[in-house]
Amino acid sequence: MGLKGETMADDNQQTFEERKWAREQQIEEEKWKTEKRREDAHRAHDKSTEFHTYINQATIDAGSLALRTLVLINGGAAVAILAFLGAVASKDKIDFVQIGAVANTLKYYAAGVASAFVAMTLAYLTNYLMVSVETFKNKIYVHPFVVETDRSRKMARLNRIFHVLTLLASLGSLGCFVIGMWSTSAKVTSMIESRVTKP
Repeated sequence: MGLKGETMADDNQQTFEERKWAREQQIEEEKWKTEKRREDAHRAHDKSTEFHTYINQATIDAGSLALRTLVLINGGAAVAILAFLGAVASKDKIDFVQIGAVANTLKYYAAGVASAFVAMTLAYLTNYLMVSVETFKNKIYVHPFVVETDRSRKMARLNRIFHVLTLLASLGSLGCFVIGMWSTSAKVTSMIESRVTKP
């Protein structure tokens, strides 16, 4: 019985050691998996931040260029009309009523410049809100690693609203330019035709 009891004690000791070793291996494996998830999370966080930075910069650059172009074409058209009117007004036999009609078209270009500046302000707010969307997301250490929050969703809705308002203000500026050109063309054509028909 002594030998059998000793063998059982050795078996129990061995089984205990095996279980202990297996548990340590399981703990090590869990640590490894946790560290791997953490590395994956950091990569996902970095990728999200990099994507956000790239898209945000590209959007800002493209929007800024478009809005500056709208200011330039509307402002340039207004200056060109003023120069034209100055040259025409210095001539003899001028009908100042017709010059006034052409000058009246300047309001479209002024509205276009103002609308472009409103669009620039809205574009700034749109970009600010986009940064807020990303800022208010939770970065976690389990998949999907970046999670929207109520606040980030609210900022995203506001971002979409300001984005649409920016587009509308930009289209308004472009529309003012087109209407102004159409109106100016009609007034200048009328002025030229009246001068040609007069003896």
